[in-house]
Amino acid sequence: MWGKAMLYLVKGSDRRFKNELDMAFQFRHEAFVEEAGWEDLRHANSIESDQFDTDDTVHVILIKDGRVQAYSRLNPTMKPHLLSEVYPQLASRGVPRDHNAWEWSRMGTAKHGRSDGHGWNSPIGLLLRCVTYVAVKNHIKSLVWQAHPVWITRAFELGFNPEPLGLPQRIAGERVVATRMNVELDVFRVMDSLNVPRTDLHDSASSEFSYLVAPVSTVELGVPNDEHLMEVLRQVSSNQSRRNQAG
Repeated sequence: MWGKAMLYLVKGSDRRFKNELDMAFQFRHEAFVEEAGWEDLRHANSIESDQFDTDDTVHVILIKDGRVQAYSRLNPTMKPHLLSEVYPQLASRGVPRDHNAWEWSRMGTAKHGRSDGHGWNSPIGLLLRCVTYVAVKNHIKSLVWQAHPVWITRAFELGFNPEPLGLPQRIAGERVVATRMNVELDVFRVMDSLNVPRTDLHDSASSEFSYLVAPVSTVELGVPNDEHLMEVLRQVSSNQSRRNQAG
């Protein structure tokens, strides 16, 4: 069993979570500079932070035993973001700029959490579920991301419908494709079938992983509260159960 960890959802530079944000930026340096070799991001202080870490950014941080195990961030596409300012050449079909579309970037997991044999029942699976939860909770209809083309296949596996915004190109020696994918509640059902771990953000069901969660108020963007979302999710689950019984 992977054990207990703490999941932090932090908006902007919330000072209540300064230590966790500092750890996240150090993790990004380790993951993207030291390991992935993105030398353009190197800074003498071993912190990886850029102009897209703004007051609007939602940081998703998973910490266990005093170390970051997984990280990702979300940014609104109506404001400057990675694709619009750094990689617009990847979006030959146009860079999304939509109140309901957010960019998903800097996704990474600690080395030891990648090949533990759990598949999606792992830190990366939890990270993906939580990013999807934040999107649904805040009426984000689609996520925009840049990654290796293999992630298109993985997105389909998780129940998304990814749509490339252009052809893959080589950036720093790696093939990268910009993609937009819709976020729908049925994705959670697919994640359940793949044993993607849950947290008490979603329900109290037991799983191989047990997580504690920081106050969700840190990511409030002025949208329906958790009880409203939980009622929607319960309805989806109830409808699915009836369909299974009918089948």
